[in-house]
Amino acid sequence: MHQSAAAVERREAHEGDTDPSYFRDMVVFLDGGGALARTVEWTAGLAREHDAHLTGVLVDEEEPPGLVEKDPRAVFEAAARHHGIRWAWRRVSRRQVVDLATFGPFADLAVVARRPWPRRVSGRLALSEFLALVYGGPTVLLPPAGAAFPPRRIVVGWNAAPDDTLTLGRAMPLLERAEGVEIALVDRDTRSRSPETAACTARDLACRGIAAQLRQLSSDSGGAGRALLPRAAAFGADLLVVGARARSQLYGSLPREALAEATVPVFMCR
Repeated sequence: MHQSAAAVERREAHEGDTDPSYFRDMVVFLDGGGALARTVEWTAGLAREHDAHLTGVLVDEEEPPGLVEKDPRAVFEAAARHHGIRWAWRRVSRRQVVDLATFGPFADLAVVARRPWPRRVSGRLALSEFLALVYGGPTVLLPPAGAAFPPRRIVVGWNAAPDDTLTLGRAMPLLERAEGVEIALVDRDTRSRSPETAACTARDLACRGIAAQLRQLSSDSGGAGRALLPRAAAFGADLLVVGARARSQLYGSLPREALAEATVPVFMCR
């Protein structure tokens, strides 16, 4: 573990601080692809904002020609030192990633970048989708082209499911720093209690100083879940928050194919 003088000073300033609105431990899963530098820079910036310890985990994969960074560790170390954060490095096989308990209980947030090519590589799920399906903790999937930092305008996909409530709570460190938050109702069933629970959630957020707008999405043109992406664009969002129920081709309210098209980071938890 390495840390700069600036990181030491920030750590001392937060001694004894148990504020849950900070991510204290983060992990970024890397596979050496072309999005590595952008992924590391975004994650290291977030770690600096939260004074978090960041572990870089390189997952050995079979890479398409020409898409492998020459020295992933050097890229990670350079970003960590630039941002003055505490860090650690590991290299594991894909099989070892299955035992996510190695990282999960000790990380408040995991970050991984989506691949720009089809999601299956050599007949297997791409690392990003694999983690979304298996990893139980808070996870951010970054788009291949990178993302704006810091995330300050956030759209929350909401259909009153238990996963939505859990995800909202885990995303609170990001929501409390946001300049604009919108709760987008994505339940097609007009008889559901989604609007009522969304209004209650907005009031709860207001008690934490978060002013959240409410918006009902139309279920036309492929369903309300798919409508989340254009709504996020219209809102100028730089983060989309959804539950991560990986069933029936859905990640919460977001269809799997729509997730692959997202141009903003997607925060999910289950």
